[in-house]
Amino acid sequence: MKNVFYMYLLLLAPTVLFAEPIYFPTEEKNAGMLGLEAHFFSLGAQLDTGLLSPQGDNALAFTNGNQAVSHTNEKRTKFQIDKLAFIPQVNIDNKIKLYAELEARTQRNQLDNTFLRKGTLSFFLPWHFFVKVGVDDRFISPEFMAANDALGGNKKLTAVYPINGTAFWKDEDLGITAGGDHSLGREDTFLYWKASLTNGLSLDHDEITRNQIYPILQDDRDAQNLNFDLTDNKELGIGLGLKHAFSNVVTANTFGFFFDSRLATRDVAFLTDVITGYGSKDDTRQRSGVNGELTVSNFNLFAQYVHAKDGSVKRDGLYIQPSFLLSKIRFLYRFNVLDVRVKGLRNNISTSPFTWDRKTHSFAMNIQIHKYVLFRNEYHLNQEKTGASDTKVSNNEFLSQLELRF
Repeated sequence: MKNVFYMYLLLLAPTVLFAEPIYFPTEEKNAGMLGLEAHFFSLGAQLDTGLLSPQGDNALAFTNGNQAVSHTNEKRTKFQIDKLAFIPQVNIDNKIKLYAELEARTQRNQLDNTFLRKGTLSFFLPWHFFVKVGVDDRFISPEFMAANDALGGNKKLTAVYPINGTAFWKDEDLGITAGGDHSLGREDTFLYWKASLTNGLSLDHDEITRNQIYPILQDDRDAQNLNFDLTDNKELGIGLGLKHAFSNVVTANTFGFFFDSRLATRDVAFLTDVITGYGSKDDTRQRSGVNGELTVSNFNLFAQYVHAKDGSVKRDGLYIQPSFLLSKIRFLYRFNVLDVRVKGLRNNISTSPFTWDRKTHSFAMNIQIHKYVLFRNEYHLNQEKTGASDTKVSNNEFLSQLELRF
């Protein structure tokens, strides 16, 4: 996969010689109903609350290995507050921008706390280059390229993350990102690029459902990842994209990426704990893949492929997400797959959900009730290859969520 990415770079890179700078899109402003804004400072807030109706069971509960991995089956319909965030922003002449998200939430250990979800300081330089320092998503998140008409909206479009999102870009990392975009001699075609140097995320676990059962491997923001540290294994990321507008209503966008770092000792230990029979000391850690997007008027098609290698564990994640906006209602379907292979071990070990192949069909309807009020309704049909021929787990779920921006 790495060789394919290098070929992709070689094909696009020569176009930089003929590039001309154009405006680089900045981070979307999270405005709200209160409009708390004065001069160069603004303050917004977001509240997500809703109804969760999950399925769940203990048929193949993960109870061995790492004690930090819980299997907390809560098969009950409940109302809950999913997110409460305050969003301060500073904008100095569109050259220096400060953006932060302070989020209050209940963690899996049921402790209520407030933490810095995001915090970035961006500098917009001549020739439409930029440098951004702070805590932010990996730049492979659809937040940085997918279409969404809702102001300040959730670019993944659903409350529940795609499987790729949970595994690879749900959590933020601390570091520096640089990039820019350049027109290729015409206004309808431009090349863009990004590069990052970050602390790197830890290898840990999370669930693809809101019910905390049957976890997958996840790139996790551990507290130690958010400290300034010039030692240890850093993650280097590069990406190159091309966007073309065929007309006012038809655009196509593609973006290839590659990340390289090393597994820390605790990451290797985690794999040994949660995968039965794992004993490799290989510390290779790589992510590569491509994002693709096609927009035709009110129709949007977004897709992402990620290949990941962590020691002797290889994963291939793909999701395809068509959506259509009809008046103020967006209809969405998402097909997700994640294939897992561990060198020297059989596939789909029943005692380790981290090795299961996953497939999810997601159906959603988002209603824009007001400019700052979004009503989400979604159902996720989850299918797994558990390695147990006579046992199927039950973990589908329905979620109805109201998002308010203030």
